[in-house]
Amino acid sequence: MYGASESDGFMIIYHVEPLHWVGYTEKMGAEKYDALYSFVNKTTIENQVFPSTNINRLFIDSGAFSAFTRGVEINLDEYCEWLRAHEKRITSYAALDVIRNWRGSRTNLDRMLSYGLNPIPVFHAQSPMEELRRLCKEHDYIGLGGIADDVKRRRQLLTTWLDSCFSIIRDYWPIKVHGFGITMLSALTRYPFYSVDSSSVTYAMKMGLIITFTGSSIRQKTYNEIVKSGKGVDLQPHCIDNPDEEKSRYKKRIARAYNEYRKAEKYITDLWKLRGISWD
Repeated sequence: MYGASESDGFMIIYHVEPLHWVGYTEKMGAEKYDALYSFVNKTTIENQVFPSTNINRLFIDSGAFSAFTRGVEINLDEYCEWLRAHEKRITSYAALDVIRNWRGSRTNLDRMLSYGLNPIPVFHAQSPMEELRRLCKEHDYIGLGGIADDVKRRRQLLTTWLDSCFSIIRDYWPIKVHGFGITMLSALTRYPFYSVDSSSVTYAMKMGLIITFTGSSIRQKTYNEIVKSGKGVDLQPHCIDNPDEEKSRYKKRIARAYNEYRKAEKYITDLWKLRGISWD
């Protein structure tokens, strides 16, 4: 069963964001936030992300899924050498998994370990549960991923799979678990994830929506919904007559979104503390 740890820190929501956003949040008064970037953008990470003073914790994803969908290959040795060169600037990083091939993922993980690295291995939805048990035995931080979008939309399927995963994970508590693309509040209050990643802010900005934490849920509200409460006039998505003002409001909505997610992190953290679970 789950047991309490000695830490009282927040759980982490890493934000997956476009690289050109780096710097927006600091200028607009956002609190420091946690970000996830892919190794495929390593040059931009070196030039823009590493120098940023507003990114608190940095998670590097191997880019395996992007490579899989684009039909390109990531050089494992290059990935390992890059991580070794910049490890002090990175909080966490994922193993280079092989999509739909758990044996290939295991081979890559072993090679990364031989480099002296400590990557987060990723257990995919299509892999055998015994592989999850092996990863829990051998690592103190694992990831759950490879969940198809149609499964995410059908919440019962996602719940069934996560129930199965955590029925094994609980035997190895207090192991840390990262949920790739798992950010529904219903999941974060049902399972004690140490960290997750989210592209919700990026989606909301594209759609002209405004992220709001209501106290127990994260909502993407329209501008009209916000101003009904008498707030947020300066967040209006469109200001056609004044491009500079429109850009300023866009940046303010991004900063607001990260601050609202920080409130959600605190809510989730406090909820799990009441259940006897806390994190580093």
